[in-house]
Amino acid sequence: MARPVDANERRLNLIAYLDERRTARVTLDDIVNNVPGYDNPDQPIPRDPDGDLTPDTTPWDSVRKKVRRDVKDISEKLRIDIAYNETEGSYRIGRPFFTPAERRALVAAASLIELEGFLPADRTGIGQVVGDDRAQIRVTIDDWFVPLVQAIEDRTPIRISYDGRERVVEPWFLGRWRTAWYLVAGDPDHDHQMRRFRMDRLSFADDQVSFPVVGEPGSYDIPDDVDAEEALDLDPNSWGPDPATEVEVRVAADHEYRFMQEFDAEIVERTTDHVVARLVVRHRTSFVIRILAFRGQAVVLAPPDVRALVRDHLASTAGVA
Repeated sequence: MARPVDANERRLNLIAYLDERRTARVTLDDIVNNVPGYDNPDQPIPRDPDGDLTPDTTPWDSVRKKVRRDVKDISEKLRIDIAYNETEGSYRIGRPFFTPAERRALVAAASLIELEGFLPADRTGIGQVVGDDRAQIRVTIDDWFVPLVQAIEDRTPIRISYDGRERVVEPWFLGRWRTAWYLVAGDPDHDHQMRRFRMDRLSFADDQVSFPVVGEPGSYDIPDDVDAEEALDLDPNSWGPDPATEVEVRVAADHEYRFMQEFDAEIVERTTDHVVARLVVRHRTSFVIRILAFRGQAVVLAPPDVRALVRDHLASTAGVA
């Protein structure tokens, strides 16, 4: 007779199994067959002649809900993301990730580290270290990184060409959101208001990366009321130009964790199959694109005008008048 497996051990078994099969398609059948704690001998799940679990039976639904609860607990308590693919009916453990706060801390730490010299063969390499195991570690940066960090450190106004327009800015902070770097800067032409510039939209004359200096070092100070953490909150939904709108979204239970990682939302309703999340939207275009990435597993419930935006975007994408 098999030894009983408690809930914590069962969840650890599930994490270990999914981690071993990161590149494989793991179904509910795979979990029941290979992870101790899910196949209940007191309530066996009916199987077809091929040995596969028979869906839509009471024991099958019971074990499906047990896996769903474990995935939710693993996400909330251990911060390990296990995604469910509705189309394939498969589970996959997420890759390691940094939270926004952790990413900001790493960016800040990078500005405090000095490495001795540049690699002569590559202007973007700033160092390499060979450890005891002979593994090589190399740090690379874009060409604009060093002069921009220097301008931030010296508090020197610079001239940039952004989206084809020349402008003078007072660089404050440098941060990264998803795959892009952003510069947070003051705008001296508009009472030093805070602006954000996506670095891959900058252009340089003759491909020479430089920032013409238009003032002396120490020409400005970062306003006391500017919070670095808020300034580096680069999610467009936090600072977008649209009027703040409260939106409710119904999210499939298996996708709750991924949705909460994507948006700063509050769960206001919970059922066995779904949750209802409420959030404030300030950048409608970004919100619509991101909500559609859930492929029907996240549906806008209210307000009607935001629902219409999602519907119109889908119709436009499909070429429907």
